[in-house]
Amino acid sequence: MNNERIKQRISLLWIIILIGLMFHIILHIVPVFYGINIVKKEADGIIPTLMLFILGLSFCVPALAILNTQYLRGSTGKLLNMLLSFVALIVNTGHLHEIFSTKVKSPIQLFVLIPLFFVSILLVRDSLKWFKTKL
Repeated sequence: MNNERIKQRISLLWIIILIGLMFHIILHIVPVFYGINIVKKEADGIIPTLMLFILGLSFCVPALAILNTQYLRGSTGKLLNMLLSFVALIVNTGHLHEIFSTKVKSPIQLFVLIPLFFVSILLVRDSLKWFKTKL
């Protein structure tokens, strides 16, 4: 597989992850449209700083990875992409585990989190292939 083709695949996988993360957030607020109260009991009207940070990262990491894949040349870009792909896999694995291990189940989230897990595996695989290719 040539270098440009694998870069296109990697960018496409990052785009799928980015869209999946946005869809994941949307699924959390869908119950509002059916009159279900989704407000947390301990909510005080202030969004926690950590939550804002996580929401920001869920956009910035895939976006930076796409830009990195398309614009950076050399082994630095390949290494950065590979490391970010491992981070995506770890985060998606942890989040999927969280859904299965908590008492509060959200089965609809599985329609997003399971495919994201497999897309993350493909991303890591292709990132490793790209990292091993010569410039």
